[in-house]
Amino acid sequence: MQTSLQNDMILLKRPTPGNSDLNSYHPKLVAHPLTIEFLRAGWTRWLPGESMLLHLAVIFAEETGAVGDLEDQDADSPVGQALATLGGLDAAAWGSLERDGDAEDVALAREAATRLDRAASDLGLGPVATNRELLAFMRRVDIVARVEASGEVTWRPVRPVALPEERLVLTAGERESEAQARWREAHEETVLRLVRFFARHGAGPYIGTLEDLADSLGVPVESARHALVLLLEEGDLSTTDDLERLDQEARFELAFDWDRYRLARPGP
Repeated sequence: MQTSLQNDMILLKRPTPGNSDLNSYHPKLVAHPLTIEFLRAGWTRWLPGESMLLHLAVIFAEETGAVGDLEDQDADSPVGQALATLGGLDAAAWGSLERDGDAEDVALAREAATRLDRAASDLGLGPVATNRELLAFMRRVDIVARVEASGEVTWRPVRPVALPEERLVLTAGERESEAQARWREAHEETVLRLVRFFARHGAGPYIGTLEDLADSLGVPVESARHALVLLLEEGDLSTTDDLERLDQEARFELAFDWDRYRLARPGP
């Protein structure tokens, strides 16, 4: 019989490879500060969703004072339940997407798996096909640690969580992609404030200055500018002004395309 904790953990799966949006994960499982740190570090751009549960299992092992390897823990323990949700350490590392994803998700997962295998090879490891091999990779890049002391084995999450670019051999293009992703994530909160602002503003065009808008959002002018640029790049906003170079006191006009915004972000 599945426990409440297992039922919660079953919901912990990524819609697509590379997702690091906290809203895409079950809230009970992203409440832990280290889980949030793991997501924000960007590892889900490189690792399958199963890595979240492995990381969580190690967090449980530390917090419950578990002694011994992860798979030696009682099946009813939080560690045992996390591993059971994964199907065990010998289950496929990309199993959730191969099993539950649509054709596009599966294609993305296989592309990501190839990239992960290359990263593993660069670090002297073999291909990452199972959760056991994924756990070994996570140890190799210092996300989790297996500690042997006084004849006992314990597991712990490594603090702080390292960034992928600090542990992997990346191409110039991959480093640029990581930098871009981190830049976008740094402005996510301002983007949300901006969307809420336009929701209050109504359907008509917005006319004002960057200075006025930033003041309404309660953020620095450059944060407001970056958030506008992100929404422009995604096609949610339209304007004839060059917002990247616009003086903060110059007036501009823009329109928010709510139909496109909702279409691109389907939800309940």
